[in-house]
Amino acid sequence: MMKWLAKLNLFFKDLFLDEVDKEYDKPLPYHKDFGPKSIAKQKEILKRKRAIEQEQQNRGI
Repeated sequence: MMKWLAKLNLFFKDLFLDEVDKEYDKPLPYHKDFGPKSIAKQKEILKRKRAIEQEQQNRGI
């Protein structure tokens, strides 16, 4: 019975982890805009979002 359960477990592991074991052909997404430029861009986006929120609060929405 234990051997059968072990085989069943192995089958499901292979089934679910098949895509995980494949190599990723493309460059990893977090390497795209890595560096000081991306940090400045993120800060600018955050400032814009805060300004929009402030305008909406001032209008009473």
